[in-house]
Amino acid sequence: MTHAKSFGEVNFGHAQLGDKRRTKRLVSLVDQMCLRPGGTLPQKFRNPADVRAFYRLMGKTM
Repeated sequence: MTHAKSFGEVNFGHAQLGDKRRTKRLVSLVDQMCLRPGGTLPQKFRNPADVRAFYRLMGKTM
């Protein structure tokens, strides 16, 4: 039985960010954002560590 890929996996699962863990984190963050499409980043990410991780990840990839 195969599992359906999430939006994050389909669209960002092959991102080359220099480390598999960063790609995995990006996929997780995107999937969390999809669960709450409206609002601010702190509203999208209920865990403050996820907000910080998002900012760090975006700072390194932009």
